[in-house]
Amino acid sequence: NVSGTLWYALHVVLQEHYEAVGKLADRVAERLLTVGASADGRATTILQTSAIPEMPGGFQDNAQVIVWWVNAYKLVGDSARQAIRDMEEPDPTTSNLLLEVDDMIGKFQCQVRAFVQATPTDPNLGRDLNNGQPVDLPSQTPAGQPPAR
Repeated sequence: NVSGTLWYALHVVLQEHYEAVGKLADRVAERLLTVGASADGRATTILQTSAIPEMPGGFQDNAQVIVWWVNAYKLVGDSARQAIRDMEEPDPTTSNLLLEVDDMIGKFQCQVRAFVQATPTDPNLGRDLNNGQPVDLPSQTPAGQPPAR
């Protein structure tokens, strides 16, 4: 449960992400079936095989939600980039699909990060969401951006 001044904006952004990820997950599942692999999308399987830590329950303030999603997208992006390298030679079609996954995840991470990223006209780094302290994002700064202070 997102709480705080950005709850609605975060809800809208994350709903868009949810819908897009669902469509791409279907394409990945179809590709798995095409190459003869299982596309086990059961919730229990996803929970058991995911490297993404479980989001804490209860109310989460804006900063907690933003940090969790930026970190989750980083983990997925890192995994996708490794899979792209692994599949490039034996299965270029799968590698190309994974490039789409990586591109989408990078876009989503950027969208969530933008809530607290300093800009030339707004250098607050999320201080307004985090009791006057900058929001410490756990993942790397995107290319072309100065590191958070």
